[in-house]
Amino acid sequence: MIDLSPQHLATVERILAEHVPQCEVRAFGSRVRWTAKDYSDLDLAVVCEGELDRRLLERLQEAFVESDLPMRVDVLDWWRIEESFREVIGERYEVLGGGSRTVKKWRAVSLGEVAEDLTVGYVGPMASEYVPCGVPFLRSQNVRPFRVEWSGVKFITQEFHAKISKSALNPGDVIIVRTGKPGTAAVVPARSEELNCSDLVIVRPGEKLDSWYLCYHINGIAGDHVSAHLVGAVQQHFNVSSARKLPLFLPPLPEQRRITAVLGALDDKIELNRKMNRTLEAMAQAIFKSWFIDFDGHADLVDSELGPIPRGWEVGRLEELLTLQRGFDLPKSRRHPGRYRVIAAGGVHGSHNQFKVTAPGVVTGRSGKLGEVFLVEDDFWPLNTTLWVKNYGASRPYHAYHLLKTLDLGRFNAGSAVPTLNRNHVHSLRVTVPAIGRVKEYEQLVSPFFRQRGQNRLESITLAALRDTLLPKLISGEIRVPEAERAVEEVVA
Repeated sequence: MIDLSPQHLATVERILAEHVPQCEVRAFGSRVRWTAKDYSDLDLAVVCEGELDRRLLERLQEAFVESDLPMRVDVLDWWRIEESFREVIGERYEVLGGGSRTVKKWRAVSLGEVAEDLTVGYVGPMASEYVPCGVPFLRSQNVRPFRVEWSGVKFITQEFHAKISKSALNPGDVIIVRTGKPGTAAVVPARSEELNCSDLVIVRPGEKLDSWYLCYHINGIAGDHVSAHLVGAVQQHFNVSSARKLPLFLPPLPEQRRITAVLGALDDKIELNRKMNRTLEAMAQAIFKSWFIDFDGHADLVDSELGPIPRGWEVGRLEELLTLQRGFDLPKSRRHPGRYRVIAAGGVHGSHNQFKVTAPGVVTGRSGKLGEVFLVEDDFWPLNTTLWVKNYGASRPYHAYHLLKTLDLGRFNAGSAVPTLNRNHVHSLRVTVPAIGRVKEYEQLVSPFFRQRGQNRLESITLAALRDTLLPKLISGEIRVPEAERAVEEVVA
């Protein structure tokens, strides 16, 4: 109960519903303790998923000033007041208007309150510490949303691992990227070997916080908090002190786990599609190697300048098989997000509402990053930092993709400060030119692999979109687990 007349309480709740309908509002102070005078202020703390937009807070305060309430209303943003003051408010308050009934039962906390430990990975020079094998050492590029990417992982010695034991990782720790793509989070999986890391925020959740719940919260709805708390002039980063202040609603642990089970079902299916695509790719690559490198099935080989090749095949220039073309200019100021992927030297670089090349297409880096080759299954826009296959001559898309992957394109670097690939140098490369019939056979055999790969990719996009839609609604309490389970069952059954 709050010491307000029904008329004045109705006015307060109407204003709150108009300005902060999704937030919990806590009344505290003399109006809750029933020690107020007629002229005493009404003290309110607004608890949203993160810090309240200052302009919205100002509009809310103005609405109270312009109302016919006889008392002053002081409005505070829960996440901008000191933790010690939040504890004082928490001792006695009443919830007013706004927010869902579910969230009103959930405690609003900062990450620092519910983390057993919160620290940072090793920060220091590392080039001389890497070894061919040893203790896996995770860096920012190994942390993807919701998962650890093990390709490209570095290793350190057991001795150095012991020396920097402060940054050792345990299964269940949540690791958060500080620089590069700050705020990207993953859970450290259970592995037999020890792990360490560099320049990552390390969160060891306490007994009331589920690791996956925290991971979903950070990846899903903590972006505004991360962006608002980046520091550094040259290279911005997300530091430990900002992580401690990260706001989150804390359902009971069983509810946290029910939420993560629903979202995890979608991620499990996405991971299954990812693994299936890797298998399909490996199958196509193995067949390419068997047919076009090892020449399996060809008993009649003849000598050539490149060594024995099947009779009837020739040695020629790469440009007889395919023609590479420079990509197209598309400044960020001219981009309009749409259905077509934009491909840069390092891979997908956003989207656009127009395309330049009809799928399937093959792309490699021209400037900046050399050596990677991409098969693009949908119409796309290759940027000017790429080379794309314009004509296929005696090759075909899937054959050209695997052929270019076998070449060390990085050795054709013609740049100085910025690595640059000169297509004329690549065109002159001497290669085996197979019989066109064999190339067409290969295309016919592996095309179902790549069609399935494309379908899996599109399905994963749909699953990720559903996950990203459900995530903030589940964590905010807008929808309950049974409703989300029904939505998930429809797409993963």
